[in-house]
Amino acid sequence: PGEQADIEPDAEASDGEPDEATDEAGELGEVEFEGLTFSVPAEHAETLQKALLRQADYSRKMNEVSAKEKAYTQKLEEAEKYAQGVEKHAEAMANIRLLDERLKAFDQLDWRSLRSTNPAEYAAMAADVQSLRLSKAQAEQQAASVAESVEEGRMSVLAEKREAMHKALQSSL
Repeated sequence: PGEQADIEPDAEASDGEPDEATDEAGELGEVEFEGLTFSVPAEHAETLQKALLRQADYSRKMNEVSAKEKAYTQKLEEAEKYAQGVEKHAEAMANIRLLDERLKAFDQLDWRSLRSTNPAEYAAMAADVQSLRLSKAQAEQQAASVAESVEEGRMSVLAEKREAMHKALQSSL
């Protein structure tokens, strides 16, 4: 009988109520993360929630930076293509001007006189003029082709931008 009293639990602890030390350690706070709610010790809940928000903010900003970098890279590539096309067109136009200058030199000749006085030189010069005219026609065709290609690229970019704006307007309306 005396031994039973020694084994009997403490009267305070047996009333079904936790003591203060257990109560403080047992308080839980809720933390939300990716749609899930977790219970953590209350003293750490706010710190953990702030850390998760910082991480989410960091991830969002890194995604924005990555998207901007991708867009910048794409725009840079488009600009380089456009610049190359413009440069090729400028080269073709310069070649046309050079050929025009060379052809103008032949305009000063008295072709009738040259034909009667020196038929061999006349034939050689006439062949040179024909060759220059053919080269000029090819250069003009090349310049037109490059200009057309540059314009197609420009129109393609504009069409993509229009489509993106149209989609943005549709989603906002």
